[in-house]
Amino acid sequence: INFFEVTQDSEKEALGRNLRECPPPYEVYIQTRPERMAYSYDKYNLGMADLNKLRTEVQRILKLMQIARLDFLNCPPMKWAFDHDPDYLDKLGYNLGQLKKEGLLRYAAADTFSGEEIYRKMIESGVFDVIYVNFNFGDHTPMETLKLAKEKGMGVVTREVYMKGDLFKMAKQAGIEDTVSLAEAAMRWQLTCAPVVLSCE
Repeated sequence: INFFEVTQDSEKEALGRNLRECPPPYEVYIQTRPERMAYSYDKYNLGMADLNKLRTEVQRILKLMQIARLDFLNCPPMKWAFDHDPDYLDKLGYNLGQLKKEGLLRYAAADTFSGEEIYRKMIESGVFDVIYVNFNFGDHTPMETLKLAKEKGMGVVTREVYMKGDLFKMAKQAGIEDTVSLAEAAMRWQLTCAPVVLSCE
């Protein structure tokens, strides 16, 4: 396991502390998102389009985790950001580029809950290094979108392998008791899909 995705501040602090106290014998990658700027938490996702606000938030995260640079910043705007400001992606792209130049950030991840149209717009913008998507037995991103990301030279990081635990509830209802084999099968299924390069629950 070399990829860790954390969201809330308590998770960020704990992961940073754990990695300091028990450093892994190999390189690990950390992804997180800006607090109160993602999805529908921030109207029109204005915070991510403001360089000073985004920089301040990334610096806050780095201080909280006690790390020098963030590997992946997950940027999840919604459709309303693009409808409100036609130049939104250009502004976000500039901001991410500046944070990279300043050494605060290595990679940017494209994420949204506004559907395939927005994912494709983000992929085609050239702003992002990877896409971050739901991908599992019951809720998966169309392969065309994943293939487009690979064609653009982007990484593909998937989430919700176990559907937030619902996979095991469904298995129990179906009389499947071997949850270890089920978990392994779900992970193998994800990783046999050619465009998928990293997977996390």
